Amino acid sequence: MAYAYAVSKRSSVAASLLIGINKDTTKASIIMEHADVNVTSEQSIEQTEICIEEAFGSRGWEIDRIEKATVEAAPRDSLHVCVLVAVVFVID
Repeated sequence: MAYAYAVSKRSSVAASLLIGINKDTTKASIIMEHADVNVTSEQSIEQTEICIEEAFGSRGWEIDRIEKATVEAAPRDSLHVCVLVAVVFVID
């Protein structure tokens, strides 16, 4: 399982999870996640994309495509807000 979350009572929160699909199907793909306070979902995706690109680059791999999931929320009525992104692997 891969996941990231952020919680706040005062500020907006965002989380993203990206899967970099390897061009070479004999090698692994890479999952990266990010969550933070005072960021937008777009900023969270940008941070995560940088990590995916660095991970692939350090291995000399090529990215075929990137699958993305993101969520953003802001607290209301003095309540806490939480964002969570996760991927669960099920093996047959």
